[in-house]
Amino acid sequence: LMRPALRDEDFNIEKNVIKEEIAMYKDLPSFDVVDRCRTLHFDGHPCGNSVLGSEDSIDKLSAEQMRSYFTRRYAPNNMVFACTGNLDWEQICSTVEDHCGSWTEQPVVRKLENSNGSGKIQRIEKENLVREHICLMSAGVSAQDPRRFAASLLGVIVGDDVGSRFFWELVDKALAEAATMQFGAMDGTGTFYNYIRCSNENAVIVLDTVRSIYDSLAKNGITEDELTKAKNKILSALVIKNELPMGRLIDLGFNWIYLQQYRTIEDDVSAIKAVTIDDVNSLIEQVNPGDFTQFSIGPVQN
Repeated sequence: LMRPALRDEDFNIEKNVIKEEIAMYKDLPSFDVVDRCRTLHFDGHPCGNSVLGSEDSIDKLSAEQMRSYFTRRYAPNNMVFACTGNLDWEQICSTVEDHCGSWTEQPVVRKLENSNGSGKIQRIEKENLVREHICLMSAGVSAQDPRRFAASLLGVIVGDDVGSRFFWELVDKALAEAATMQFGAMDGTGTFYNYIRCSNENAVIVLDTVRSIYDSLAKNGITEDELTKAKNKILSALVIKNELPMGRLIDLGFNWIYLQQYRTIEDDVSAIKAVTIDDVNSLIEQVNPGDFTQFSIGPVQN
C-alpha cells in the first residue's frame, strides 16, 4: 500500500477520478466557499493550496512526477506508524522492520511559516444558488503552540452548533440557517474559520451581527459560564473519540508528527481543564479573530 507501482495506465484513470471529485466539491457550496477562502486567506502560503489540486494541475501531472514525489515525501523519516489496542509490541516492531526496513531516508525538511492572513474580501455569483454561503477566516495558532487548547475553547464559545454566541445571535433568531466557527491547527500556523449560510437578503445584517460579536469579544472577553460549558463539551467529545480505536489512532499520529511527543488522554484533559478566562481573553487580544478574510458565494444579484 505504501509502495505502489503507480503504473501509467492506472495513473491516467485515477486522474479522471480526481477531476470528477474536484467537480463534485465545486457543486457543494459549503465546501467550495471554505476551500476558496483558504486560498484567499493564505494568499501564496502553501496552506492555501487545495488538497485536491485543480483540473489544470491534474492534467499536467505525469506518472513519473508522481513517482518522484512519492519517493521523496513518503520516506521513513517523514512518516509515523501509529497503532493502538491490545497488541504485541515486539511483534509489531518486527513486522514493521521486515516490511519497511529497506526504505531509505530522503531530504524532507521544509520551512514552516506562520500566516496572519490577507484580510481580503471577495464574492462570486452562481446562478443555481438561492442562499448566501459565507466563509470568514482569521489567524489562529499552530499545532505546536500551547495556546491551541485555549483556541479550541474559543471556537466552541463563539461558534458551536448549539449554545454558542453564533447560535443565539444568528441561528436562534433565524437570521442564518447555519453559523459555526472552528479552530484549525496546522503545522507552523493555524486559523479560525467561520461558515455561515443565510438568505441573500440577510447577508448584510448577518455580517454586521458577526462583527458585533467579535467587537464584544475584544471589549469584554468571555464569561466563566461560557468557559465551563465549552470545557464540558470538548472534554466529553475528547473522551468519546478516544474510546474508538481510530479516534485514538489519529491523536497518537498527529501528536507525534507535530510534537514528537506521546500524549495520553489524561495529558490533554489536564491541559483543557487548566485553561483560564485570562488565557482565552489574552488569545483574543493576540490573534484578533474579528480581523478576517472574507469569501462569499451567492446567487446572482440584480
